Amino acid sequence: MKHVFLLASLFIWFFLPSLASAQMIGLPSTGTPEEATVILPDPLTPEAINALVSRMSESDVRGLLLDQLHTQSQAQDAQADAVGFIDFLTISFNSVVDSVLTAARLSPLLVQDQAASFVAFHDRLGWFGIAKLFGTLAIAIAVAYGVERSVNAFIRRRFGAMQPTKAPETLRDTLQFLTVRLGIELLGLFAFFVVTRIIVINTLPPEFQVFSQTIMFNLVVIPRVGAALFRLIISPKVPEYRLVSMSDVQARKAFNYIIAILVAMGFMTAIVSFNQLNGVPMERARLGFWLNVAVHLFMIYAIWKNWDGLVSMARGADSDVSKFEAKAATYYPIYGIAMVILTWVLTQVLAGFGQFEL
Repeated sequence: MKHVFLLASLFIWFFLPSLASAQMIGLPSTGTPEEATVILPDPLTPEAINALVSRMSESDVRGLLLDQLHTQSQAQDAQADAVGFIDFLTISFNSVVDSVLTAARLSPLLVQDQAASFVAFHDRLGWFGIAKLFGTLAIAIAVAYGVERSVNAFIRRRFGAMQPTKAPETLRDTLQFLTVRLGIELLGLFAFFVVTRIIVINTLPPEFQVFSQTIMFNLVVIPRVGAALFRLIISPKVPEYRLVSMSDVQARKAFNYIIAILVAMGFMTAIVSFNQLNGVPMERARLGFWLNVAVHLFMIYAIWKNWDGLVSMARGADSDVSKFEAKAATYYPIYGIAMVILTWVLTQVLAGFGQFEL
């Protein structure tokens, strides 16, 4: 059950600050208005304004204009400060609805824009250039993977830290082994990334490299680094060093779905960046919106497919579990689905407030 409270704490520390930031968006700060240096006539008729301006210097007119603009700005700020929590919820709900309706209205442009992006990509590189780009990446990845394996093999022979020799006796032994294994894996990944970068920089022209960087970072770097970090926690192949309460089958299944989610997220970012590089803005057809929806739906599907494993993880390995703890563990996957939905809603609210485009 300690895992339930740990994950709940993580939610408090990471989700609530984001929600608080979202509430502050669009609510300008207020200040103390400066006193006007010129008294406006009453009534403020066109003739009175002309008479007033005719008696003022150019700097006085400019100062009066700035004062009046500042006064109007302060009035708008005061009105914005009067927005309460219910008003914020209403604005947020409307922004989400507007985001969905706008994406649905622009959806017929998805195929057209994607085709235009591929055409622009072809016109920019040509068939030979495209073949050179992906061929170079394939060779770079193969060579770099060989270097990575060699680095890992050398360190494994030198330090013998890649495989456990005996079951850990304490949590400290477990964490020590996992930390060393993560460090070794990250060293291998570092060698992999360095080799691929060297090959790409020295083989592809600059106009090709922007595409290679987009592909490598989103579809290779993010999934592989994420896999190393989650392998530290789930340890799908070494149950003695697993930090969560899961069976071998559950751990391997959960790990595979996590990697799939990371790849999906990388693909989402890569295709949007690819289109922007080809002169197709993502706000035109709202491709980012639909990809974001797809990724979140896949997360919910992954939770559903790993339901038993998540319940086991939340319940923990302790045999002495209260009825409340067991009940809370049973509903933990529902909690996870709720967090996925809330994250999506928060994303739409932030997009609606103009923090970024979808």
